[in-house]
Amino acid sequence: MLIVAFLPKEHGPAVVAALLVFRVIYYWLPLLIAAAMLGRNEWRLSSKRQLGELRKQADTMTWQLEKLIQEHEAKLRAPDKEAVTKAIEQTRAEAKGDNVETLKAAIHRLERALHALSRTLYATADAPAEATAGDGAAHRPNGRPGGTAPGGREEDAIEAEFEVK
Repeated sequence: MLIVAFLPKEHGPAVVAALLVFRVIYYWLPLLIAAAMLGRNEWRLSSKRQLGELRKQADTMTWQLEKLIQEHEAKLRAPDKEAVTKAIEQTRAEAKGDNVETLKAAIHRLERALHALSRTLYATADAPAEATAGDGAAHRPNGRPGGTAPGGREEDAIEAEFEVK
């Protein structure tokens, strides 16, 4: 502002306007550019983070389903295993790509395959329970009379009271 004091009166407003333009260009323009670059970088990183989380979810689900298939292989029919295996392969193929929406769709298909497999396993688990329901053992805890734990007796139970101080 010292320069403005020594200038003739007719050049004063033009110099002040030039100084204001200079300040805007020198200070505010780089700040706005940096903010735009930061926003773009954050958007890019958030989409990469989301893709990474979805890939991790897909990998975990495929591993769990494969383990479930191995554990209950004898109870599953071939068409059920094929449907789940196909969903696993599709999910793994989509996880290698970079499209978030197709990966979400593949995970959704995998979840539906898991639910169908769970229904099948639940239905096969109910069949033996219904066969033992005639003697009433299936309705008791641990299938034992009286609902006692293995090796436990009802006489072993101790009744106690609890007081809060």
